[in-house]
Amino acid sequence: MQLICKIFVIAVVHFAASPVWALDDQQQRLPGRHTKEGSYYIEYIAPNPIPLNSIFSIRFRVLDAEDKRTIVKGVKLVVQPWMPDHNHGAAIEPRFFKLSDGTIEGQGFLLHMEGLWQLRAYATKGRKTEHAVFDINLEP
Repeated sequence: MQLICKIFVIAVVHFAASPVWALDDQQQRLPGRHTKEGSYYIEYIAPNPIPLNSIFSIRFRVLDAEDKRTIVKGVKLVVQPWMPDHNHGAAIEPRFFKLSDGTIEGQGFLLHMEGLWQLRAYATKGRKTEHAVFDINLEP
């Protein structure tokens, strides 16, 4: 009986540390990425397809890089859309809100041109900032 209780507790703790993201048919989970500095793994859910020249939101999770399941507490995330081929960003800057489940929602993304966009993510905890870059190719 004691062994069964321990297994149950471990399963509950594991599930609580890695909340499941429910997706509907208008969302997609895009490939996550380790930060260049290596402490975090960032993943996100975006509209499917990502709209051209329409405002949308993206939900992010900043996870421990080793297990890719544990949400890092106390991290601030900023994501800047950037067009590297044109050397400019978006017309508006998204705002970010921490949600009760530990995820971060970025509201106000606007990718107003076709072509290669980058989402440049900056995760800051204390005085340490790490970054990751996600490529998005928008076609008509």
